[in-house]
Amino acid sequence: MVRRAYRVALRVTAGFVIGVGVLVAVAALRLMAGPIDLDFLKSRVTEHFDVPDAKVKIHAERIYVEWSGLNQPVRLVLSGLKISNTAGEAIATAPSVALSFEPRSVIRGRFLPTSIVVDQPTLDADVAREGGMLRRVLASPDTKSQGEIVDLLVDQLMAEPNQTSLLGQLDTVLVQRARVTLRDVESGVAWTAPNATARLTRDASGVVIVASAKFSSGGEPIDVSLSGVYARDRSRIFVEANIDGLKPLMFADLSPDAALLRGIDISLSGRLRVEASGGGDIRSVEIDIHGGNGKLTLPGVLPATHQVRTVNARILVDAASHTAKVEKIELDIGATTVSMTGVGIRKPEGQTFTGRVDVRKIPVSRLGDYWPLEFAPGGRQWALANLSNGEADAAAEFALSAPGNEISQLKVDRLVGLLDYRGMMVRYMPHMPELQDVSGKARFEGQTLHFDVASGNTVGLRLTKGTIDLTGLDQPVPHASIQLLVAGPAPRVAQFLARRQLGLPKDVVYDYRRVGGEVAVDIGLAFPLIEALAVADIEIRADAELRGFSLRDALGDVDLSEAVARVKYGGSELSISGTGKLDGNAVEIGWRELYGTKAPFRRRYELKGTLPAALVAKAGFPSPEPYVTGPVGIALQYQVATNGTGEVTGRFDLKAAKLAVQPLFWTKDAGADGQLMMALKLAAGGKLTTADFEGRGNGLQAKGQMRFSGDNAVQQVLSLIHI
Repeated sequence: MVRRAYRVALRVTAGFVIGVGVLVAVAALRLMAGPIDLDFLKSRVTEHFDVPDAKVKIHAERIYVEWSGLNQPVRLVLSGLKISNTAGEAIATAPSVALSFEPRSVIRGRFLPTSIVVDQPTLDADVAREGGMLRRVLASPDTKSQGEIVDLLVDQLMAEPNQTSLLGQLDTVLVQRARVTLRDVESGVAWTAPNATARLTRDASGVVIVASAKFSSGGEPIDVSLSGVYARDRSRIFVEANIDGLKPLMFADLSPDAALLRGIDISLSGRLRVEASGGGDIRSVEIDIHGGNGKLTLPGVLPATHQVRTVNARILVDAASHTAKVEKIELDIGATTVSMTGVGIRKPEGQTFTGRVDVRKIPVSRLGDYWPLEFAPGGRQWALANLSNGEADAAAEFALSAPGNEISQLKVDRLVGLLDYRGMMVRYMPHMPELQDVSGKARFEGQTLHFDVASGNTVGLRLTKGTIDLTGLDQPVPHASIQLLVAGPAPRVAQFLARRQLGLPKDVVYDYRRVGGEVAVDIGLAFPLIEALAVADIEIRADAELRGFSLRDALGDVDLSEAVARVKYGGSELSISGTGKLDGNAVEIGWRELYGTKAPFRRRYELKGTLPAALVAKAGFPSPEPYVTGPVGIALQYQVATNGTGEVTGRFDLKAAKLAVQPLFWTKDAGADGQLMMALKLAAGGKLTTADFEGRGNGLQAKGQMRFSGDNAVQQVLSLIHI
């Protein structure tokens, strides 16, 4: 009896299992054949479910289920989806949303989707230019946006998994064929991606986002791929975007101040890393950019178009300190390279930016192509007209500020231009020989252009040091102040100084054929920067050192050699002091020349040394022979008055000389003391008129005056002699 009952129960159970299996098989075959409408689920779907800020209700025009294969999940598709708040207001719609279920959970009668596919949503993002830029990336305040769909699903992914709510087991949201629009709030410029995709996945850290899109504002597309994490505690958003095909000219319409970007036609790729708070406020931004193969055209800024080979840049933004740091912007534009660094700071009173731009290896002949038109126009005009050859490294240090966010009121607080040049030619003064192969540095600031010259050459002379200052470059007539230290052979220096443009008096500069030795001269020039420059417009100073200097026929037929002297000219005065040899005899030389209209004298010569008596006649003076022979110690001064008359005073030490006055039968041998003082008066033109003398030696004392005729012949002698 028991055995029979067992067999009956076993048959019933087997029949039930087979029946259920048949039903499942039939249902599976039906699902595989096509979708099945499930209107009875509408009431389940329309139940309220929680989001962080409110409860919302879901309504679908059609609900159906589809199953494409045994290894595929069952898909519940909500077509014509509308989401409304508790007041019944629609806050989002979507053409289609598909929920994926594990087949096992469907058999159990539990509709807990693990993934959702949102098809063809429209995502609108209003991008502000201040904090909170990301707040609207997934949503828009108007009901036309479909972004709330994704926003709501993100909220579900952020929630803890559960078995009670409709989306409690959701771990993946796939957005496909989305239409994404990024709109700049201030300008209204929008970029649209018509076929964007995104995947949002739940994991232990929060929501992981991976997306890609191709944006366009009517021109060439920009490829964007994005990955990010939204922290589970909603405290942090991290996004990294890779961008390709971006061109600065695409942003020219954002603001009238950005119109200049139209000339930057350079294709860029880069990486953007953004860290923000859970509310979307930016905390930090890292931007790395590279690219090239374009051109730079900035009308009104640069006069020439430049081909850009490569671009590399790195920019950091720290919202906490309100600081943006340009670590580097580097451009290879063929003939030269450009780099920029800088720091921008936002303060309560406005924004500031300080930075430096370096342009390396500029061919000086093309300096105008890289010198901005409005940067120091006076200095630019002079440089282009007077600098050529060689190459230079240029830099600009600047400080900018703007009140509040008014970029249109941007002003320049500091602007300094720097130039490091080599092998350059400088035309410093009209009709003067150019400075060749010049190396040094220059600085522009406050309408003043200052050159520090380290080396160079001109007409066979070495330029060992120098400065050139151009002032008042914003004035109608700028001025130049030049200091040049020139060294070289004395004949070359004499030729240089003798140029009529310098306006030096003829008697200051010797004939280059008469001089020898080495000269180093420090020349100072000051003059207005005008093309029709006259000698009267030039102020000149010179300070020269002479070494091994020689002058043929320095005094009469007497040559000066082995001279070491200091020569100064300036302020209507010339002075020379030094030592040398007259016909091989060591002497000290002094020469002072005054050119002023009220000068106490015109020129004065001084000579000290021991010279043979025979040299006096050779120097062009009356010979003391036969009265005096042998070496004579001389302290001589020759002064010429402003009216041309002259006076020679001398003190002669006759101890080493031999003296003889035959009419008086008087002699003095060498070694015996003897002194002579003499004063000669000369008429204009150098003709002797009188000679006053007083002397003593070997018991003879004499004092008297000699008068000369027009041919320097002795006309009369008045003397008092005591023996």
